[in-house]
Parts: sequence; C-alpha cells; structure tokens
Amino acid sequence: MAVQAYELIENINLDGLFHLGLMNLVMENKKDVMSFAERIKNKIPNHLLGLFLEYKVAALMQDASHYLLILTQTRPLFVLIKLKKNSEISLT
Repeated sequence: MAVQAYELIENINLDGLFHLGLMNLVMENKKDVMSFAERIKNKIPNHLLGLFLEYKVAALMQDASHYLLILTQTRPLFVLIKLKKNSEISLT
C-alpha cells in the first residue's frame, strides 16, 4: 500500500525515490531497487542515497566487486565525515 501511495506522487524527489527503493529492498525486489538507485543517480551522480541502495543490493547478491566499486566512490565522503567528527586528520 505504501509503495502505491509513493508511486502516485508526480515529480517525486530524491528522498521519495530513496524510500521507494528501501521498501522494495525489504521485499528483495533487487531490479526495482536498482531502478530507483539509477533514477537518483541520473539526477545527481554519486548521490549517497543512490549509492546506498546499490550497496544494499550488492550485499543481498553477495557481490564483492560491487562493494569495492561503491567503496571507491564513497571513501572520500567517509574521510570527510571522520575529519569533521574528530576534528583531526585521519585517512583510516
């Protein structure tokens, strides 16, 4: 029911696409999750919400090569978050 409600929204924003992806993830509809991830990334390449959905699908499929690809795309972001949180330079 929630999926149908979200699908009725015209010009759904990235957050809405992400939530649709999460709902499909719970139902293990990998193809649909990836389509929502692609729609997010079509609007903003390397958007964290789209990458997260891709990561979760890779985890479901146990696809190690896709894990590594996503890690290389997101690693700079995690370093920045750690820098901001700890107020020190750390590349781990």
